[in-house]
Amino acid sequence: MGNCRICLVSVEGQSKLLPACATKVADGMVVQSESHAAVENRKGVLRLLLERYPGEHLLNGGRARPRNEFEEYV
Repeated sequence: MGNCRICLVSVEGQSKLLPACATKVADGMVVQSESHAAVENRKGVLRLLLERYPGEHLLNGGRARPRNEFEEYV
């Protein structure tokens, strides 16, 4: 688990983002799912997925707006 990288979060005291789905909770752990680094990572992963599985939003050089559940994240 932790391979898709969508769920990476910032954990206080850790220098790298950690996968929330594969990180064991510890007493006193401070987790931020909406830190700048976590949000930018999530956007990047979603962009890669959209490029790999294009829909009509990528036609015409990407000028059309995406019309799916990813719209608010990218």
